[in-house]
Amino acid sequence: MRKYAIALALVLCAGAAQAGPIWDLQIGGLYIEGDWITVEGAIVMAAATYGVVIVEEPFGVGNGVWVYLGSDHGVEPYSVVDIYGVYEEYYDLTEINVGNHTGDDPPSYCNVVGYVTELPAPVVVDAATLVADGEPYEGNIVTISDGLEITEILDYGEWKAVSHEDGVSLIYFDDFWYDATTVEVGQCYDHATGYWTYSFEAYKLEVYADGFPLVDCTVNSETITFGGIKALYR
Repeated sequence: MRKYAIALALVLCAGAAQAGPIWDLQIGGLYIEGDWITVEGAIVMAAATYGVVIVEEPFGVGNGVWVYLGSDHGVEPYSVVDIYGVYEEYYDLTEINVGNHTGDDPPSYCNVVGYVTELPAPVVVDAATLVADGEPYEGNIVTISDGLEITEILDYGEWKAVSHEDGVSLIYFDDFWYDATTVEVGQCYDHATGYWTYSFEAYKLEVYADGFPLVDCTVNSETITFGGIKALYR
């Protein structure tokens, strides 16, 4: 979900190092819905039934996006891809649609051009920042650095957890990769890693199957550092 009123100062302060088609889409405000976008040399961070999450250098905030490919796409994490597709807001989720075009549309594509042996580290962010404004992180793989405690089990494989850092910041979770049947109110986790997305009028984390390490609620979790996250992905 991209805001159309982006402050010019934000674009200028980001600097040339942030430039790239994904960043231009997510943060720079240089595309309007319906525009066709070319992304070259992006890394696939995660794959789901109908698409993938890709990131581009420098792998920071605003450098990730969901790419819709359709079913049975066969594209896996660690792939390096070139894509060409149309920018859409699918129920307010910013996406590049590569898999659903007909008629006079140009031929879209997602070509695997190589592989990496190591994925870029997730973006590390605290829960309060995500609750205050989750939009800049949409499309990124993020690690929520706070300890978290599950407060409510919702329908359709979703749940909510509150930050142990401030006791008020609530994060929504969804279960594409994670087994929601193992989730119970009162469980505590050291941190959470997954895909930060938007659906049904809420930001949420599609947490990885191994992205929610269980801890004893009576033990204060340590704030995870960027270096610590990088070490997990070597």
